[in-house]
Amino acid sequence: MKLDIEEETVEEKIKNMTEEASEEDFEEENSEDDFEEENSEEDFEEDILEKDIIEDNSTDNFKEVLEEKFKEEASEEDFEEEVSEEESAEGTSEEDLKEESEDEADYEPDEKSSPVSMPEKKKHRKLKTPVIVGIILAAVLALGCAAWFIIRNFFPNFSLVRGERNMTFVADDTGVHSDWTVMERVSADTDEGFSIRLPEGVAVSDIAIENHYRDRALLIRLSGVKASEFVGTYVTGNVSDITVVAWKAKDSEILVSFEMSQVWEYEVTQNGSELKIKNTAVSELYETVVVIDPVYSSVASEDITALVAESVAQKAAEQGIKVYITRGAGSERSEAERLALILDTEADYVIGLDVDSDSDTSKYGLSAVYNDRFYNPDFENAVYADILLKSVAEVAKNRANVIEAASEDSLLMLVKQPAAGIKIGYISNSEEYSLLLDESYRDTLATGILNGIVDVVSSEQ
Repeated sequence: MKLDIEEETVEEKIKNMTEEASEEDFEEENSEDDFEEENSEEDFEEDILEKDIIEDNSTDNFKEVLEEKFKEEASEEDFEEEVSEEESAEGTSEEDLKEESEDEADYEPDEKSSPVSMPEKKKHRKLKTPVIVGIILAAVLALGCAAWFIIRNFFPNFSLVRGERNMTFVADDTGVHSDWTVMERVSADTDEGFSIRLPEGVAVSDIAIENHYRDRALLIRLSGVKASEFVGTYVTGNVSDITVVAWKAKDSEILVSFEMSQVWEYEVTQNGSELKIKNTAVSELYETVVVIDPVYSSVASEDITALVAESVAQKAAEQGIKVYITRGAGSERSEAERLALILDTEADYVIGLDVDSDSDTSKYGLSAVYNDRFYNPDFENAVYADILLKSVAEVAKNRANVIEAASEDSLLMLVKQPAAGIKIGYISNSEEYSLLLDESYRDTLATGILNGIVDVVSSEQ
């Protein structure tokens, strides 16, 4: 775009008007501007109407009038131009004015939009971003505070740390889970486990250790210790495997309960007033680890399968085989908890124990099931089940029935280890049911199961 001014240049006019305004002797002066728009695509020129510049007493007013003229005469079909604020310095030259006009040539004002220059619009857009972010953050903070208020007031037993409030991860003799005091954990750079300070006069005979592995917990009983002597005691050492630790006074003893990250085996030693606990992974201590899953039956008057499993565990310990049981007698565990025990212990073998029942009360004997979903080329589950069934039938002098795939809802179908199950008799048969209630017969069944485990280990080796 070319700008022709007939009587005098824009530079001289701005200078004259500035000098006259400063001396307050400004007089009316008219100037005619001829604008030419040269269209490169259609090769035509359009004369721009001349318009008298409105009387003004300052250079700034003159610029605003000139800018308004450009806006009114602009057309989307003819040309594109951008108008921005010009420098207010008196020494602005005509060349500087042309350079600024060329830089702004791409801007085309919208007749419907407000008369705000592009730099100002960009500034407004930049200001909106932090405002929106601030509003979002404030809303999230408000929602978080509201949620925390509701949880603390309407769900008082809720805790971000499992068991921290009511310490339900350990069941004492009375089944009461209250009055626990959370103990402080102080980390120290050591691989020798952790330790607690003992009150004066505590002997080795006063200390009892219980591994509640199904709850991933360790319980320590300190006899003859008063609560006032234990206040302020903390745990120090490698505490990374401890989820939470707490104590409480009960009768004439102190109970100290550790909730752990997984199943561990513990070695406890006393050194003066310090009790040291070293936790070791199961697989590092035992060559053979077996998990027995006794299926709970509400029909039998006694928890037959759990009692047989406990007998197997006792006998296996004498031969250096570690047996874990997914649930205790008279208790139930979820499938997830039972499966977690298998994973935590990195079991080598899994055995399911169950009883059988049928409408035909004359049926009796033993049977076996196995996982047919996972195939182990070195040791098939069907072979595993066959060895167990033959061993138990031989020791118990009972009939061996069928070997078949386990049902889809069986825990055996969820594990990748060698997995097989034994059904130890029919509770629908009155004579066999009486045998199952007999402790000596259950002990015989446990011996047969252990012999089968030993045979399986030998066969796989």
